[in-house]
Amino acid sequence: MSHIPTFFMNAETQRRREEGRECTQRQCLTSPHFQFSIFSILHSPFFLFCWKVPYRLDCLAGVLLMADVNKNLWAPWRMEFIRSLEKEQQACGCFLCNYWSDPDSDSDNHVVWRGKTAFVVMNRFPYTNGHLLIASAAHKGDYEQLTDDELLEMQVLTRQSLRLLRDTVHAQGFNIGVNLGHCAGAGLPDHIHIHVVPRWAGDTNYMAVLGDTRVIPDGLDSLYHNLLKNAAF
Repeated sequence: MSHIPTFFMNAETQRRREEGRECTQRQCLTSPHFQFSIFSILHSPFFLFCWKVPYRLDCLAGVLLMADVNKNLWAPWRMEFIRSLEKEQQACGCFLCNYWSDPDSDSDNHVVWRGKTAFVVMNRFPYTNGHLLIASAAHKGDYEQLTDDELLEMQVLTRQSLRLLRDTVHAQGFNIGVNLGHCAGAGLPDHIHIHVVPRWAGDTNYMAVLGDTRVIPDGLDSLYHNLLKNAAF
């Protein structure tokens, strides 16, 4: 009867067919062999893995999200710079004060500009090519200690440094900042200075992180002479 098309059956025949199908399904579901097969499938490693996939993906997404949020920028050369300044300060005093008091050595010290109360010097341990420091002439470690004239001239020299770096190294952007205090990363906490770091699109890479190496495409001396040419005013 199962091969007879439905449209040739009367209502009674169709009812019996449905009852027979339901009985067969109940027998199948209650069969020990069927239940054992289902148990085996549900406890198989493949099923358990597939069942855990959404949870694992959520955990993985959470880990990736945390990794994306908690990014660390490693700058091992920074500690080298800080230690060198500490040794130099113990031996010879503040290097910025030494630079200011010895104008005849401006070329050796890579001093770019001198004002009345502030000056501009190249960083010997640059983050990028053309990294400049704008320092007060007086040995002062905090903004609150600066006079209005000293603060104003430091800001004016910062603005001039931006123009100079745009003309000389064609900088596309800048990081400008001040580290106040040793705990804030100041290598020379007792003598305030402003960092001007030129930047370019795509200049960030993994050389410093993986290889403890920075790529500075130009030497200090050659860049210093180029800066002096454009700094004349």
